[in-house]
Amino acid sequence: MAAFHVLRVDFEPRDKHQADEPAKPQHQFFIRAHTSRKNDDTQFPSSRTLFVANLPLNPEEALSAVFSQFGNIHKCVLSWQSSRHESDIPDQYRNSPNSIVRRGRVQVAHIVYKKAKGVASALSCRFVKNSLPPPNPTGMEKWRQEFDALRQDPAELQAAVDAAVATFEDEQARTKAAALAKATTDDGWTVVTAKRKDEPAKPKKKKKKKELTNFYRFQRIEARKEQIAQLRRKFDEDKLRMAAMVQSRKFRPY
Repeated sequence: MAAFHVLRVDFEPRDKHQADEPAKPQHQFFIRAHTSRKNDDTQFPSSRTLFVANLPLNPEEALSAVFSQFGNIHKCVLSWQSSRHESDIPDQYRNSPNSIVRRGRVQVAHIVYKKAKGVASALSCRFVKNSLPPPNPTGMEKWRQEFDALRQDPAELQAAVDAAVATFEDEQARTKAAALAKATTDDGWTVVTAKRKDEPAKPKKKKKKKELTNFYRFQRIEARKEQIAQLRRKFDEDKLRMAAMVQSRKFRPY
């Protein structure tokens, strides 16, 4: 496995939250001179090409800002390579949380300088300060910024509340003055009217729960049983009454 050179890039904190942290934001590039199996590789000449791994989330801006300090860049080509390729991907890059990984593949770059000294200058450098532009926020940092953007500044909120209260009080004063002017006669007398006391609110009647009858099957069965029992009792009472009338000789059917 070819040895990689670690190029550390320190940049200024993006906001006050990062400024309070003891460790400054930084990123690490893994770079080495490009080696090609082809002797006449015209796309990536070995003497002027730098292989870069562990790209940040904004690779175009980062690569241009950092590696243009070592020389004039002829072109920069981004590509995806398998993370299992031992000769091109370092072990630190596979487990790096800042690397771009997609389905077992990682994004790498080939930077071709106009002169070969650009590659040598990059490999001899250990860190670059304040060259990498702040990356776009992701994860918890992105959620925190979205949360802060949705919350209004307390001073601005208090000013808005005070303005709304002042406007409401002015409207109330104008309404009261207009009502007083309307109640005043031409002679200067003020018409006084009796004020009705607010009547107490009547208590609301509680609605009785409506009982569902003959809704369930067992209710219909019980209702039919009760109806048959009543008919039987009435039939027995009618038989007793007719027997009493016969004995008293008041029953004359014909």
